[in-house]
Amino acid sequence: MHSNNVFHAVIKALPRYQFERIKAKAAPKEQTRGFSAWSHLLSMLYCQISNQKSLRNLVTSYNAQYADHYHLGTGDIKRSTLSYANNHRSSAVFAETAKHLVSVAGKSNGCKEILRLIDSKIGRAHV
Repeated sequence: MHSNNVFHAVIKALPRYQFERIKAKAAPKEQTRGFSAWSHLLSMLYCQISNQKSLRNLVTSYNAQYADHYHLGTGDIKRSTLSYANNHRSSAVFAETAKHLVSVAGKSNGCKEILRLIDSKIGRAHV
């Protein structure tokens, strides 16, 4: 059964095609080596929204939601791959994505609440 939640609302505010445009503009030459920027973004959003405290917990919890991976256009993640991506990928794509979400937030009260929630959790994240 499908249910709407905060994670779904954020993804709905940022369609994949929009994210791919942002990525192409912000980091056109960045190679992903099998772990796409989209998968990276989804895992980090999931981390913030679900208040994960470590990469190990994030990976375990995220991978437990395997039934939703197909619909999100992603797959399981590995802790070492996520750690490498966090340390070596440019943050420009994510900064531009945040700008896009802020611009969308001006059009929707629900989106403002989602961004407030993500922003409040960023200060507490230790991943």
